[in-house]
Amino acid sequence: MRRLLTCVLVVALAHGCKFPPPPDVSEDGSVDAQAVDAQPISDAGPDYLVGGTVTGLWSGASVALQLLSIPDAPSTVTVATNGEFHFERRLPAGRAFTVSVVPGGQPFKHTCTVVNPNGTIQSEDVVDVTLQCVAEVSIAVTFSAPLALDFNPNASTQSAGEVSAGVQQTRVTVTAPDATALSLNGHALSSGSPSPVVPLEVGDNGINLNVVIGPISKTFEIAVTRDGAAVTQGIVYGKSSNSGAGDNVSIVAGDHMFLVVGAPGEDSAATGVNQNENSEGSQGSGAAYVFRRAGATWTQEAYLKPSVNGPNARFGASLAFRADDVSGAAVLAVGAPGASNSAGAVYVFTRTSAGVWSEAQIVVAPSGTQGDEFGASVALAQSGVGMVLAVGSPNNDTSVAGDSGAVHVFRRATPNGFWVLEKFLKASNAEAGDHFGARVSITANRLVVSAPDEDSAGTGVGSNQQSNNGAPGSGAVYVFDYAAGDWRQTAYVKASNTGAGDRFGAGLSLSTDEMAVGAPGEDSDGTGQTNEGRTDSGAVYVFAFGGAWSQAAYLKPSVNYDGAMMGFDVAIRGDLVIAGATEDGVAYGNGAAFLFRRGVAGWTSTAKPVRAPNEDDLNDGFGSSVCLTGQSIAVGAPREDGDGRGFSGVPSNNGAGDSGAFYVLN
Repeated sequence: MRRLLTCVLVVALAHGCKFPPPPDVSEDGSVDAQAVDAQPISDAGPDYLVGGTVTGLWSGASVALQLLSIPDAPSTVTVATNGEFHFERRLPAGRAFTVSVVPGGQPFKHTCTVVNPNGTIQSEDVVDVTLQCVAEVSIAVTFSAPLALDFNPNASTQSAGEVSAGVQQTRVTVTAPDATALSLNGHALSSGSPSPVVPLEVGDNGINLNVVIGPISKTFEIAVTRDGAAVTQGIVYGKSSNSGAGDNVSIVAGDHMFLVVGAPGEDSAATGVNQNENSEGSQGSGAAYVFRRAGATWTQEAYLKPSVNGPNARFGASLAFRADDVSGAAVLAVGAPGASNSAGAVYVFTRTSAGVWSEAQIVVAPSGTQGDEFGASVALAQSGVGMVLAVGSPNNDTSVAGDSGAVHVFRRATPNGFWVLEKFLKASNAEAGDHFGARVSITANRLVVSAPDEDSAGTGVGSNQQSNNGAPGSGAVYVFDYAAGDWRQTAYVKASNTGAGDRFGAGLSLSTDEMAVGAPGEDSDGTGQTNEGRTDSGAVYVFAFGGAWSQAAYLKPSVNYDGAMMGFDVAIRGDLVIAGATEDGVAYGNGAAFLFRRGVAGWTSTAKPVRAPNEDDLNDGFGSSVCLTGQSIAVGAPREDGDGRGFSGVPSNNGAGDSGAFYVLN
């Protein structure tokens, strides 16, 4: 039988037995091109592709995969990008297969796992094999601002959360032990070291981080949202550690993680740093307190007294502070305008990176006389040549008698150097009673000085009416620029709506090429600069420098009322302005602070003023001093009466009249 079947088969083959041709091939063997074009690629033959998707690979990483299907030899493919992949070998329908990572083929610093590795070919390509790769690297990201991020090295986009409108910047520290290169927003970083300052705009911010580890790299976008709403919640209520009646704790200054508070009415007889703060015996000698923030918690770091302690010196009546937010080293200037029968003095303290405070120098006016009040205002700035210190003497009588005022500029060439007088300045139209030097603010090469009781009737920048005393007490601001080793007056600035008694310059703050000027006696009703319907409501003027100074904004609060005196003190930093007002419209003399922010449409007022938690108390003077540290907003209230100490006091316990308090919005 077997022999017979063989013969039959041979006969069949000899007669040309064959299978029917494919649909695109005719009986004579020619190919139908139109039919070929109509067929899917995977149907070009009887076999099908095996593939899927790769996720999680960093740039520069590659992984080797193999396709096993008996009886074929293994087929391999190397995948170097995320997305679709497939093996070149095709398999027939009904064939079982397995996809795996080639032994030893895992990518550098990755672990890859095949999902859906096994299957059987149906009548179509296989596209659901997934290769999930996870980078096995250690990266930690922290911020100087109150942000938190559990960094995921496998997520290209991640969020660090939200900060309040008062937080205008942050530094970012990236710790990546295996990294060969790091960059943040294009700036090279060292692992574990803070980045340069990253400005935060109102709204959504994207911080780009690039990490290179050997042959692989990845770019991440870290999202940070800065709230644009009014900052009125989470107010921290603070008192000095030895708070007492009449201390008038209120003067505030700060930078980054530090806050310094002055108490010009404090009475202890102590001298130096962290000495006996309860040794009452030198009435009105004054004190200063240094606080440092860790997270949301403030802690008092130093209690400062002058080495020469005298009654009524009013040490702490003015403050200027600059800190290196990386090392923590700092310089603090404390004015004592009542020292030596009101001749005045300034005490300069330094802080080492280890947190040690010490008094470095007593600075006095070389030709100062009693009553000058040298130190009534102070300002510090880092410059290209050391550090500069400006000191106002609003009652100085040199050249022009009767409290015309003056400013002394000192320079310290090296960190451990001595402060040396560089320039003595008077106003270009100095007259008795102008009080030039009542406020000073300085950057590396620019100084602005106010004379809030100046009398000219001029308006705007560069008025030729300096000698026209038609608006008594209207006030003026003077700009000095440093060039070729000298300070020279370059601008004379008046309000656009100059009015008698406006006291333009009572508040003054300079930030690079912008300055904010407060005029607490300004009277407009807010509907127009010349519509005087709100007596002493106050205003703030923002000026910008673009080759020349010009008024960029005229600011009135959303809630405008008589006697508010907004602009009593001001601060500008980035796109925020804060203005203190000694009246808040709720309780007589309690005060408020008004926030303005700059957006696409210009400067706008927040919906409500910032008020103290104990806003119903009378005559606290909240808003007499204001400060923007870059991380926090601080407001002083010199006549607040709480009897608590530190940060645990109860604002409503009014047992220490005029002890004063400060309030911080982190």
